[in-house]
Amino acid sequence: KAAPTAQPSIVGRWRIADPVGYEERDRMLQMDEYGIFKNYHNASTSYSYDYNYSVEGDVFTFGDSFHTYSFQFKLSSVDGQDYLEIYNNTSFGGKWVRSK
Repeated sequence: KAAPTAQPSIVGRWRIADPVGYEERDRMLQMDEYGIFKNYHNASTSYSYDYNYSVEGDVFTFGDSFHTYSFQFKLSSVDGQDYLEIYNNTSFGGKWVRSK
């Protein structure tokens, strides 16, 4: 009997799994354990849009004092690689892969 595998955590750095072009290749999302969500349009510049976030079930909610946004997500692990699939969001929708 196979041992159960732990559910991957959303905490970490994520890059687009199948990037198309330079801009997508350089995008990165980062969620830290303190509830800060960083959206890097160009990770090499180290400039990010920062938001507070919370997770309840499969809903990720983020924002600032003026706006709040949310999306549904699913975490999975295939052959030791973690994936984050984001639904119902035009800015972040799609499949992301854990980055070092």
